Amino acid sequence: MCKKDVIKILVGSLNQAGMKVADYLKKQGYNVAQSDYNPLEIQLEVLKSKPDFLIISEITEFPYELCKNLKGACPKLKIIMLSDRKTNNGLAKYADMIIKSPLSCADIKNALRALQCPDDSADLNITITRSSDEGYTNGDIQSAISTVMKRLCITPNYNGYGYIKEAIKMALTTDKANRRVTKVIYPEIAAAHGVTTVSVERNMRTAIRIGWEKAHDKDKAEIFGNFAIRPDHYPTNSEFIFVAAEYINSKYPAEKALSATAEHTSESNLFI
Repeated sequence: MCKKDVIKILVGSLNQAGMKVADYLKKQGYNVAQSDYNPLEIQLEVLKSKPDFLIISEITEFPYELCKNLKGACPKLKIIMLSDRKTNNGLAKYADMIIKSPLSCADIKNALRALQCPDDSADLNITITRSSDEGYTNGDIQSAISTVMKRLCITPNYNGYGYIKEAIKMALTTDKANRRVTKVIYPEIAAAHGVTTVSVERNMRTAIRIGWEKAHDKDKAEIFGNFAIRPDHYPTNSEFIFVAAEYINSKYPAEKALSATAEHTSESNLFI
């Protein structure tokens, strides 16, 4: 069992919901401190008190940059992000666990338990998204995407390589409403990497065009079908993302969803 009294938790909020979370965790025996939701104050408090866990909300200003900076400065810090968004691909890159709204205090307690004591977490009853890529029967999703991109001659030396991988993953793992390229995919990737959406679009387009010119006709035909035989034409970003995702989905069928959904406990819902 994990000793709660030696686990230090920082709650990055002083509003009513944040106070409720802090009070609840204190009653559970944890060593809890609080800071304002200002990202600079959160960073200073983390560096000063060196907590084991940080609980913050996605509504904190610049959540991507905050998590990235803290992970760089404090690699052992576990970050739990509270979010009401349907897709969290950028956040999942830096947060250790994302708990989606509506949530309860018990959800947070169970998330702490899952991260601190994985052997005790088999019976958790919460709605969470772990920062992992589990769920595919024939190799994980990252491996599947990398294999397809390698066949299409899009390699890591291109700036757009990572962006394309993330875009395909989003197309595979998010609901239809959140697969819009210009409204959702570009902005999320741009925010996660600290660049503009224009840069994301341009680098993806360049990598796709160069890779398409180098790829074997056989590989293009297998993945893109009749589209591949169109002369003097290469896929747009949207076409590439969704056709590649459809191909991966047919070759590597998902066995289970990336996020587990379960009933909440009787604790009241809250959002920091």
